[in-house]
Amino acid sequence: IPDGGIMNSLFGKITMLIGALAASMSFIFWSTYKGRLALDIFSTMTTDQAFGFAKLFAAITFITLLVLFVMFLGRDRSND
Repeated sequence: IPDGGIMNSLFGKITMLIGALAASMSFIFWSTYKGRLALDIFSTMTTDQAFGFAKLFAAITFITLLVLFVMFLGRDRSND
């Protein structure tokens, strides 16, 4: 694509979006679970309870990101 390179194409934009989402989710997972998994409460939980806790926390994180994304899409763009 001679006019601006591959990053100006739709493929490039989608690739950058997927990479940014993957990096964001990796950072959130690492920073969130790093401290939580070291807590003493996990040694008293069964594996099913710990897995349920991890699923709950992942769901809360996903819902929060989804709400932020919807808020971003609904913002007033008249000042842009």
